[in-house]
Amino acid sequence: SRKSMVEPQVMDLSEVVEGAVATLTRIIGEDVAIETRLAADLHSVMADRSQLDQVLFNLVINARDAMPLGGRVTIETANVEFASAHGVGPREVPAGQYVMLAVTDTGMGMDAATRARVFEPFFTTKGSGRGTGLGLAMVQNFVMQSGGYVRVYSEPGQGTTFKIYLPTVALPLASGHMPSSG
Repeated sequence: SRKSMVEPQVMDLSEVVEGAVATLTRIIGEDVAIETRLAADLHSVMADRSQLDQVLFNLVINARDAMPLGGRVTIETANVEFASAHGVGPREVPAGQYVMLAVTDTGMGMDAATRARVFEPFFTTKGSGRGTGLGLAMVQNFVMQSGGYVRVYSEPGQGTTFKIYLPTVALPLASGHMPSSG
């Protein structure tokens, strides 16, 4: 497996999600519904498109696995502005403008001990042969490389939400996302 080059480009996260929904729906099966709540006026972010797709797939697959009897995954995008730092310690999100990508499931949720370890490489709650424990470590790595932050909210029996905050950029969308002139 050769290392692929990271190729950040300016993009609209709502467009990325829209482009992935059909494939995600096929992958997760008929017992899990995907719902989207996508902001129409989303600010642009700078990120690697293929890595972002992988992040989305990892989060949705984990959500499906947390709902063995079926349920709903909601994928949401929004512009978010923090007037002051948000959160505590190493997970603090500095004040500023971000685009939020949230993936929420109606699954079994996690206790505090599991939440604390969720981004550790090779940590998994799945049975043998059902996961490497690298998906969420990869998610965190992508978010950090993109200058963003990831938070997890979960309680046993209450489902889980992963919120990714990527800093906004005041640049035009990458070519291929803009109407051609002439």
